Amino acid sequence: KDNLGHFKKSKIYGKTIGELTRDGNLNPVPGSRVIQLARAGRGHLRRRFVQFLGLGVLSYGYYKGLNSVLAKELATISAASEIYDHTDKVNHQRRKKEEEASSGGGSDAEYPVSNMVIRVIKGATHLGLIAAGYLTYSIVGISAGAAIVALTLANGLVHYIFLRLFRDPNMHPLDEALACGAFPSWAKSPPQIVSPILFFDHPPEIENLADIIANHLPRYDRFSSVPAPLPFGLGWTWNKVNVDIAQHLTQRVVANDVELREAISELTLGPLQDPAIPRWEMHLVRNLNGRSALITRMDHCIGDGLSFATAFQGFTTDLNGDPVPPPAPFKRKERSFAPSITRIFDLVAATTSVLTLPFARRDTVTILRPDTPLGANGVDRTIVAIPEVPLSLVKSTKNAAGVSVNDVLLAAFSGAVTRYLDAVEETPTDRTERRIRALMPVAFPRKKQTGERQWSAGVGNNWSFASIPLFVGDDLSRSERLKRTNEATTKLKNSPAVPIQKVFQDVLYNILPLSITRNVCADLMGGHTVCISNVPGPQIPLAVAGKEVVAVEVIYPNVIPQVSLFSYRGKICGNIVVDSDIVPCPEL
Repeated sequence: KDNLGHFKKSKIYGKTIGELTRDGNLNPVPGSRVIQLARAGRGHLRRRFVQFLGLGVLSYGYYKGLNSVLAKELATISAASEIYDHTDKVNHQRRKKEEEASSGGGSDAEYPVSNMVIRVIKGATHLGLIAAGYLTYSIVGISAGAAIVALTLANGLVHYIFLRLFRDPNMHPLDEALACGAFPSWAKSPPQIVSPILFFDHPPEIENLADIIANHLPRYDRFSSVPAPLPFGLGWTWNKVNVDIAQHLTQRVVANDVELREAISELTLGPLQDPAIPRWEMHLVRNLNGRSALITRMDHCIGDGLSFATAFQGFTTDLNGDPVPPPAPFKRKERSFAPSITRIFDLVAATTSVLTLPFARRDTVTILRPDTPLGANGVDRTIVAIPEVPLSLVKSTKNAAGVSVNDVLLAAFSGAVTRYLDAVEETPTDRTERRIRALMPVAFPRKKQTGERQWSAGVGNNWSFASIPLFVGDDLSRSERLKRTNEATTKLKNSPAVPIQKVFQDVLYNILPLSITRNVCADLMGGHTVCISNVPGPQIPLAVAGKEVVAVEVIYPNVIPQVSLFSYRGKICGNIVVDSDIVPCPEL
């Protein structure tokens, strides 16, 4: 409290690290207020864990010790009671004999009632003392535990506020996690690189492409900056650098479609060429006998799928060369929370589900999810292209069934998984016992940025995961599978689980050490069979540098099989990225 009081009076309160550096107020000298505050915040969670561990040991010792004390007290009472009974009976017999001797005959004297009353009073006194001691111990123990928990929460809150003061406001905690690696090293995660691919029948010239890119992408802060850690563990920030388009744009020529797919695999599954420059690059692959491709590779820390669509809009036009109208603002249906017992129970159930999701029962062991830890077979991946599907077919199906496009795609994929497992498993798992789930990233609405804010905050990550079952366990008809899928997605949409997941994700990434969040991510992914992403794209023809874009595909290698779908111009394009050492015959 004293430190925060001094801190609020100081000149550095409420300023970012960049402002402090420019103003000369950030004085990294041992003993300065900044150093003291930083040291006070570091290692807090480690101390909290020690406190919680100590509380657990103390509680266990208190429980065992109290049981021991209680057992001894009861044994003492029992022994004392037996001794008292024996003495009382001996005295009673002695008095009875004296009465018989004095009266010369038998006596009908009963066991004295007063002795019974004394015994009851003494026993009640002993039990009362034990109860009072137990109550005292309990009050002290509960108070100490509550005090430790309260101090822990208060310390975490202070640390959270402290980080919020110094953290770069344009660097979200999820951005930080993706920038420095979202998974532990043992998971052997592929590079977290999102690769949108634009296909052309007639590709643009490299010079025209370079001019368009240079005039647009570097205007976004994240496309002209490098993520870097702040001192004293205060998070990460974006360091602005000069952008040389020649370092980001390359060109190669292939002879046919087979070589094109090989080039796509080579370019999209490896790390970025130079991590010291802004984390994006473009490769124009010119095909002499077929479609050509413009492969854009962007680190996931720059933004999510909706952000990439926003950034791409600036250098695409319609077929007449006119600017493309901005997409409709992304919104989700607002749901009011009317307080009620049912709503409260739903909220508690959803919170419990979110907190236990990484540690819940894992999916059934199948070819797609073997009984091996993540990373057991390295980072090699294989891309399997999904044939284009007319969007009109999907929409007519969803209209006839009264469901959503997502429901149709999930149900179709569930059927494909069912047939694949039946075809490739040597000893097929019992369909009635299969538990197969998918993780789906759910995007959240973001504020429309105008002016300079569209370049500093126009792209970013604002999403969270949702766990959804894939109905492959029973011999279901297509209509029944679609019905069950719709029921599951409707239940998820009406549940507060995803917003709660987002809240916990934002808060925990702020206060938990990176080692813990990485392991939680690995547990979450490792318990599911597949990850599915579906991004809706523009349905009008687009052009880049005057050349028509005929198809769009997005590739994202992940620690588990990744399905990526993208709709454009009335067609749905997609692919599956799998570990071919684990998943046999992925082309099936």
